[in-house]
This record gives sequence, C-alpha cells and structure tokens, in this order.
Amino acid sequence: MNAKSAPDEATEGSGGVRSARRALEIVSLLSECSPSLTTKEAVEQTGLPRTTVLRLLDTLEGAGLLWATENNRYIAGPSLLRWGAMANNAWQIPITTRQAMRELADKSGETVSIYVRHDIHRVCIAAEQGTQALRHVARVGSEQPLWAGAPARVLLSGASPSLLRRVAARAKGLDDGAETLAKWRDEAEDLGYALTHGEREDGLSVIAVPVRNHAHAVIASISLAGPTTRFVDERISDYHQGLAAVAAQLEEDGFANSPWLGS
Repeated sequence: MNAKSAPDEATEGSGGVRSARRALEIVSLLSECSPSLTTKEAVEQTGLPRTTVLRLLDTLEGAGLLWATENNRYIAGPSLLRWGAMANNAWQIPITTRQAMRELADKSGETVSIYVRHDIHRVCIAAEQGTQALRHVARVGSEQPLWAGAPARVLLSGASPSLLRRVAARAKGLDDGAETLAKWRDEAEDLGYALTHGEREDGLSVIAVPVRNHAHAVIASISLAGPTTRFVDERISDYHQGLAAVAAQLEEDGFANSPWLGS
C-alpha cells in the first residue's frame, strides 16, 4: 500500500521541517466553509505566537499560496490554481470508471465515492453524488479518520500493528483500540466488503469494497453511502454487487498500475 507515514521524531524536531509544517497548518485552515481568515484567527486556531504567524503569512503570500485582500483577510493564493490543476491530473479517474460510478449512483440513488489511505486518514479522490433529495454528500479532497466508517475498514487491509496503534490512539470511544480495528479489518477481508451503520455519523450507512493492484494488495476503496433507513437488508446484496462491478472496472482500466499508487 502506497500510504505515507508520519514523520519520525528526529526529523520533526528540525527547524526547517517545523516551520514548513506550521506554514502548511495555516494554509489548511482554509476550507469551503471558511474560505478566508484573519491574522487573529490564524493565531487562535494554531496556538502559535502572533510574530510567528505574521512571518509565516508573509512567506505564504510571497509564494503565492495565500493572497491578502483589501479587508485584511487571507484567501487561497493564485499559485494553488496550478497545484490544484496538477493534483486533478494526477488523481484523474478513468472515464469508463467514472461512468460506472455515475450509473451506480443513478440506479441506487446513493452517493458513490473512492477513498485512498493517507497515513492515519482516508482521503476522498472521486465522488458521484446520489440522486435522492435526502442524500450523503461526499466532498473530493475531504479527509476522514481511519477509525470509523466502512471505507476505513477496507483500507486497513495490510496495516501494520504500529499503524493500527496510531489510528487507535486518535479514535474516539473505541474499545480495545488496535484489537478492535484488527477485528474489523479481518471481517472486511473475509466478507469482501465492510458495512457500517451510524459509525461516523448518526443515520448514515456505508458499504465499501476494496480495489486491488496486480499484487492483490488493497490500494483504494469504493463505497456507497446514504441514510440508514434506505440501507435495508434486501438492498445490501445489490449494493455489494454494484460496487464490486465498479471496482472491477477500475482495476481493468489500469488504476491499479497508476504510478502515484505504486504496486
């Protein structure tokens, strides 16, 4: 699995790495819900000294990663447009797989998403929204924990004991920590899918299947998510079959051999 690991403690302690991580933390404060921020907000949310935040904001603005507006707020800078375009190209889903996702979303009425593992989180790299008025909305680029939800259980395949312990350390209300995560992972591997109800969000059910590379290692998950009231037993088999077909299409399209996912 081509998942990134957390920096080691020795590297973390160096001044250059520390400054870089602090700068990225400030940029990460921007989101769809909070597209701009003030210096005061950056100080409050990072806990860093004001002088440090001012220096980092100046550096980020100079690099084009932030842009200072006339009302003394900072927004995403123009350089991120280039970075965003490169990321979109690097993580592009083959059109035939995208069509298969859309067809499944139309047929089931639920939202179809693809996640990959990144250290102790999972990141959504593609989504086709459901057609129902009441539906789950998946946001591309959003980061979710690896300790909750069906996609997480699938993506824990092949996870080392140390990774399971780190994920468990961040989990909320998880009994027996790493042992529980290992049990969920093993169940997903035995069944060929994972199914959860209200685990990450009340009233939300999710079913997920693995996407594998030529070495049979899990490199991504494809999931179907929607209100629990619609995830009745008689529909689960159809959902599973539909997701398995999309996963097979993705593997056939060469997704598993893409250079950014490795082998």
